[in-house]
Amino acid sequence: MKPSQVGVQLSSIAFNTFVGDVMIAPVASTGQLTLAPGTSSPLSLAGRLVPQTSAAGLAAVSGVFNNFIHGQNSNVIVQGESAGPSGVRSQFETLFSFTP
Repeated sequence: MKPSQVGVQLSSIAFNTFVGDVMIAPVASTGQLTLAPGTSSPLSLAGRLVPQTSAAGLAAVSGVFNNFIHGQNSNVIVQGESAGPSGVRSQFETLFSFTP
């Protein structure tokens, strides 16, 4: 992985997480996010599980929890939802192809 040469400071950032085509949880940063150039940046997130009513949704969430309990990885897709402050979202959509 090649570190970025550009730094960004955001008041917030949010994502939707999916297993396959099942949205399992929206998550958002718990505070300001600073992405410094040439470094790794910690990101604290908070969110909630989306209640699942379909067989596919229940199987997706069950699979993630079973993998966690057994120390295995799960393939989770993270899709950008928003980035703050207001007005930054359109710039991020252009740069990173966010699809709401």
